[in-house]
Amino acid sequence: MNELEMLGGVFSNALEFDSKEEDGSIAYLKYDFVGLPKSKLISFAHTWTPEKERGKGLAKVITKGALEWAKKKGYTVIPTCSYVEKFARENENEEYVKGVVSFDGKVISIQSSI
Repeated sequence: MNELEMLGGVFSNALEFDSKEEDGSIAYLKYDFVGLPKSKLISFAHTWTPEKERGKGLAKVITKGALEWAKKKGYTVIPTCSYVEKFARENENEEYVKGVVSFDGKVISIQSSI
């Protein structure tokens, strides 16, 4: 696990992301680890798309990529961001969503690592 993963991090549509860019100039999804690293719980906490880029599907692409990453890593995602929760519920039958946990703690799709 690298340092970024140990603390949490950001998925974005930029090649590199600097915390100064949280000013709204780049679309991103922030995540945080919940509990100890071995718990494999991760919170997708916030998504943002700049106003001029909205409606182009950037949040969808970033969220899908983040869910694919989490599934590959064996994490269980707690979608504390309302957009991520809505996206997961709308795509609950997709392979990249299986294992996502709803905000109220109920499993959205069948998941073996809980």
